[in-house]
Amino acid sequence: MNLKKIMCLFLIFSTFLSIKPSNAFAESTDKSVDDFTQLADKYMKKVLEEYHVAGAAITVVKDGKIFFEKGYGYSDVSRKLPVDPNTTAFQIASVSKLFTATAAMQMVEQGKLCLDEDVNHYLTAFKVDNPFSKPVTLRNLLTHTAGLDNKLPLYLRSSGDILFDSLEPLENELKKNMPSVIREPGTFCEYNVYGMALVGYLVEKVSGKPINEYITDNILKPLGMENSSYGLTEAVLGSMTKPYKNKDGKYIESTYTLISDHPSGSICATASDMAAFLLMHLNNGDYNGVRILNDHTAISMHTHQYPSDDRLTGYGLGFYEAVRNGWKTIEHGGYLPSFSSKLTMLPERKIGMFIAINTDSKSSGKVCNEFIDEFYKFFTDKGDNANRILEENTPLDLDIEKINGSYIFDGYGHYDASKLKSVLITCKLQCDKDGNLMFTGGGLKLKFQYIGEGFFYNKENGYYCKIAEKDSKMVFSFLSSDYEKVPSMDKKWFMVTLGCLPLILLSIIWLSIDIIRNRRKQDVRHLILKCILLLLSVFILAYFGLNGYMAFKSMTADTYIVLNYIMPLIFVVCCLSFLLTVVAAVWILNLWIKKKYTLVTRLYYFILIIAAIINIIFMYIMNGFRI
Repeated sequence: MNLKKIMCLFLIFSTFLSIKPSNAFAESTDKSVDDFTQLADKYMKKVLEEYHVAGAAITVVKDGKIFFEKGYGYSDVSRKLPVDPNTTAFQIASVSKLFTATAAMQMVEQGKLCLDEDVNHYLTAFKVDNPFSKPVTLRNLLTHTAGLDNKLPLYLRSSGDILFDSLEPLENELKKNMPSVIREPGTFCEYNVYGMALVGYLVEKVSGKPINEYITDNILKPLGMENSSYGLTEAVLGSMTKPYKNKDGKYIESTYTLISDHPSGSICATASDMAAFLLMHLNNGDYNGVRILNDHTAISMHTHQYPSDDRLTGYGLGFYEAVRNGWKTIEHGGYLPSFSSKLTMLPERKIGMFIAINTDSKSSGKVCNEFIDEFYKFFTDKGDNANRILEENTPLDLDIEKINGSYIFDGYGHYDASKLKSVLITCKLQCDKDGNLMFTGGGLKLKFQYIGEGFFYNKENGYYCKIAEKDSKMVFSFLSSDYEKVPSMDKKWFMVTLGCLPLILLSIIWLSIDIIRNRRKQDVRHLILKCILLLLSVFILAYFGLNGYMAFKSMTADTYIVLNYIMPLIFVVCCLSFLLTVVAAVWILNLWIKKKYTLVTRLYYFILIIAAIINIIFMYIMNGFRI
């Protein structure tokens, strides 16, 4: 054999070895690939044109291979650069929690962490503040049942100028901001980002490596995720898709987001790399002969852990459950401004999918869920137990008055100013005497039928929900979480406060005009009173304005100003409102005693101060006086 032939063979062999194993043997010969491609192309055409999404990437795995992989639209609109599933990286947000959970379970395998040990046994720099006798465990953290209060993490916007290495060390972040335990661990499921951040810190403690290095060395590299990164780094920045907002049909370049509790949402990944992660989990921890997890460990991550009745969708160890086309799936979604993503798997069918998009638009929020539903309709026959489940008409044995009402539909800080979310972001339950339950919230409207023991069933999508009384509070369990009923007093104060706001607004207008027009005609004391009432009215409206601005900044994941300025300012506004209310109330009481000014004027001042007192009480209930 001459030297030329030897060199050719060497080059061919080298090229063969350099191809990522998951792609080298991945292309399915299944003729249904063409059918699925048509389905995906048709749907994504709608996403790009009607939903105004700039770019998206999809990977589908089936039977240990990549079944389908494709990019759609642009990663850079101005330069017309197409999305490439192999090289275009997306911020996958909370899907990152699955990597953190996988890392923690590796530590469990090695005996360095225990699922049911008090996490405080591993902590030295700080402790989880837990007033209950039942400890917080790693299992609680992975199933979001630790009972932690909600707290806003620090979100930073970056145009590529702020990178992961500029974030404060995780230990410092948790030492300063770790929320307290407010519910008995293991009794209530509420999604909590700081819980998963603590999981990442536990991995740091027992492995001796920062969590970003640990996940890179023990998950990303062994899986060959070469175009992915833990955090926004210099290395991955050149591969990142641009983030976009769509307004009036125009794409506006946005910013990336960095988070202080980074184990809960920092990974940047390509669709192709995510296929390797999917294949590893679907093969119970093995990827092309590389063992990431033991069989038993991987299966435990995929297995229902909470709640005790597995008819309800709940959590495995990191994964949450959903019902798709009548089948219970395991998955995790993620959202950061401009980036939405979702990973889903049906292990018993050996299928899974990852999808990511790079745009916020009016319709972008439904893309991932809609396409996952189409994915399962394509690969599964509809599971239908509805007729069997609903064949008996079970009489309702629950108190309708206790059931009906608004339920808190989003996490909020029980002990900070974000408590206002508890009366603003709610879902509604309405049940009749025949056991027909209507759920409205989060863009959903679903009808359930009572089947006994507090359970209701929806025959259209196969979801169960449950209503029970816990600690004298009504709790609605649905969509892998528990939701408390809004306390009746909170709701009443909120409604009364809302009723006062038009009067407060009109007073600002009338008092401003009156002070300016009559500043030389009235006595100084009366002018001072009017100025006090005007300031008080302005502060009351400012309280709601600041809360609205806080909500906006929180939704756009820009919380630096919220944590450092808005929350402290809300506290100041509440204190000043209280002081002005006391001064004005004493002053107006004196007017009534001395019968000064006209009866109409005194009545107006009396009604205004009552409205102010109602607002002060509401501010107190909503933690406005806590900082």
